Amino acid sequence: MKHSPIIQANLDKRTTKKEKIAYLMYAYKEWLIGLLIGLFIIIVFSYSMLTNQTPDLNIRIISDQPLTIETIENITADIQDKLDEELLIDVQNYQVNNMDHKQVLMAQMAAKEVDLFILPNKASSEANAMVGEMSEGQITFPLDDSYTIYQAIHAPHEAVISSLHENSPVK
Repeated sequence: MKHSPIIQANLDKRTTKKEKIAYLMYAYKEWLIGLLIGLFIIIVFSYSMLTNQTPDLNIRIISDQPLTIETIENITADIQDKLDEELLIDVQNYQVNNMDHKQVLMAQMAAKEVDLFILPNKASSEANAMVGEMSEGQITFPLDDSYTIYQAIHAPHEAVISSLHENSPVK
């Protein structure tokens, strides 16, 4: 392999193979660091692409106040119990009076990423109106005594929703 004259002259001064390799690593350290960084980026990108899990059901809980983690976990467990098979469910809580939450929700609706809305039965008229606009003409059924499920317009996972609707207590 041809090297620049300075590198070749210094390489010729080295007598053992170990010294030559050490010198070449020193001389080309910028290239080696760049190669390692590039390799690291490729590995991280590939890993994230291969392990990315997309949810089978996207649910948004619209409420007037933030819900506790336990409440969200209980709702998720109730829905999982009503399904025929184990699915990956993404449940997020949005407050109706939070403008940031409204914007994120509208973007998700435009991207057709939302399957279901869950609304507490004691929700405000503003929450009812908001969910009513986003689920107009779609199926509605109770989750339990406290919550009602509304199918979103253009829901991407309609087969899963049908299964959930069939297994709901009251149709």
